[in-house]
Amino acid sequence: MKPLISVIVPVYKVEKELPKCIDSIINQTYTNLEIILVDDGSPDDCGRICDFYKNKDKRIKVIHKKNGGLSDARNFGLKAATGEFVMFIDSDDYILLDSCSKFIEQIDDQVEVILGEATIHINNKVKLEERTNLKEDITYNSYQVIKKSIEKNQFYAPVCYNMYRRVFLLKNNLFFKTGILHEDMEILPRIFLSTNKIKCLRYPFYQYVIREDSITQQKDNSKNIQDMIEIYAEWKEQFDTLQDKKIKKLWYSILSKYIITTFRKFKIIDKRYPTGINAFFLIKNTVNFKEFIKTISFICFRKIYVRL
Repeated sequence: MKPLISVIVPVYKVEKELPKCIDSIINQTYTNLEIILVDDGSPDDCGRICDFYKNKDKRIKVIHKKNGGLSDARNFGLKAATGEFVMFIDSDDYILLDSCSKFIEQIDDQVEVILGEATIHINNKVKLEERTNLKEDITYNSYQVIKKSIEKNQFYAPVCYNMYRRVFLLKNNLFFKTGILHEDMEILPRIFLSTNKIKCLRYPFYQYVIREDSITQQKDNSKNIQDMIEIYAEWKEQFDTLQDKKIKKLWYSILSKYIITTFRKFKIIDKRYPTGINAFFLIKNTVNFKEFIKTISFICFRKIYVRL
């Protein structure tokens, strides 16, 4: 019996992009799918488009709900899912037609998370997000995955790049935090701290399309900045409780790197830090010598560094 995959698609204000997304799912070469379209109170024609596809394909379920944001829509979909495995696809993106078949090839009785790869499309250019330090057909623990990924600067946050065993998500209460931006960043450590049964699919199945009007591309970044700072403070609290010093050090190193990257991305020039973190923490927990130099530059010449 081929396992059922639940594909969850949160839908909001993407009437132009939505058909391409849904078509890429219903036309998969692997057909044992449960496709859950969550209309998050979209004010445009998305609700009608979802219903049109529901009448076209019996595998499709449509949930119409009051707007609650991306996290809330994903949570609704996860609670409604019945498949053995779960994938999350954002409704302005799409996947290659053999994506589910490729994931199924990596399934075994133990695996809880299968990491995939993506192609990013922005301004008519493409960029690959690969996992060159990981191999297929090997079951890794989380420490191995994170360490190997960080060595190549390939530790990616988007949950849409991966496939998950549904009972693993439910058993570990891996729902998305509502009311925030960058919900994928918030859930990232919770996923990896909950599993040691991870495999990798070396295939850029996910087609991530960055739109100019995307919520994370808005000119007013005040909420982006505030949410990221709060997320990093929450990360620190989680990592402080870890008993394994080797794993704790690794997560601290990731946190240090991500903070500097975020501050540079959003050009944060004031001297603020997330709660529980200071300059000494960043220096002490650099990943390597290259990151050490970046960290010193950031601390000593922040105004110049973030504007480079």
